[in-house]
Amino acid sequence: MSDEKFSEEEKESQKMFLKLFDEMRQDQERYWKEEYPKKSRDEKIKEWLAGIHTGMRYQGESTGDAYSQFSPQWYKEVKSREPDFDDIFKEVGKRLESFDWDEYRRRIIG
Repeated sequence: MSDEKFSEEEKESQKMFLKLFDEMRQDQERYWKEEYPKKSRDEKIKEWLAGIHTGMRYQGESTGDAYSQFSPQWYKEVKSREPDFDDIFKEVGKRLESFDWDEYRRRIIG
């Protein structure tokens, strides 16, 4: 679709959205490079626990499949962010109520 079909206001909105998206991406990269590495192991466990629990709950409520957030791509991404993810996730899994390790492994293996 050509930009000519958009009004000037729509073009400006698109520019603002793209700028905001880029700033969010930069903030996320800065977090992973500067802030996350300073966290203790326990802080990392708590952070992953909160994120995984929230994600599983949201996915369970919206799709009926709490494990749908897990995939080989997801696993590759988290391992690139946290090389010790497997060790940290062992603790996270223990704290998640009724966590199905077999289902998790099936999802990340693909």
